[in-house]
Amino acid sequence: MERPTIKTIFSCIIVALLLLAAAWAEPMGGTPTVGPSEKGSGSASGQAGQDSGNVTMINLSGMAITTIWGGFYGKVGGNVLLSDASAHKFFEWTVSNFTNSVVYAANDTVNSWDLRAINSSVAPAFVAQGNDNFNRTFTNTGTFQSESIGPIANTPFTRTYQNGAVGSLRTYALVTNDNTVNIWAGVVIQDTGSFKTGENVDYQIICPAMATGTPYRFYMELP
Repeated sequence: MERPTIKTIFSCIIVALLLLAAAWAEPMGGTPTVGPSEKGSGSASGQAGQDSGNVTMINLSGMAITTIWGGFYGKVGGNVLLSDASAHKFFEWTVSNFTNSVVYAANDTVNSWDLRAINSSVAPAFVAQGNDNFNRTFTNTGTFQSESIGPIANTPFTRTYQNGAVGSLRTYALVTNDNTVNIWAGVVIQDTGSFKTGENVDYQIICPAMATGTPYRFYMELP
């Protein structure tokens, strides 16, 4: 049998390293630059007079602010880097189009990116009730897929508002395979209209939030 040459062995090592690098490809930590945070207000009280002896019909309408959901929105950026452990650059690739990137907001540190779709039984308990519950919010299902994750079929998702109407920016509801970390994934459409008419963003994510505050860790995945 012919013995392998040094060139053949070296080529095999390179291929093995490339395969390992592909296997390691997964979402990376995202460093947030926090901007302003705003909260809407419910409807103001109205007034009507009444005279003794009268009965008066009054039809009421009002707008309540949710107590179980919050939102993140903004721009994304970043490059692809080849470096050593001390971040000395060996080479860097510029990313010019971030469409199809994914921003992940997780309610804890993600140690494994083996994910599956959330359903109402594993969603946070406080979003299970009310007119704004999980099932009335995530009313669509579809296949979630990123550069390193999926495809995950039948994943609940919802579209947030853009320029005053339901738009194209999606939030997918995911959970780690052990049901310990909920992950809300916003798919990027670069420089698209936001919920604020006249302003552009790259992503919008809707996620559960308690009145006392809910911490999130951010990850992102470039296309």
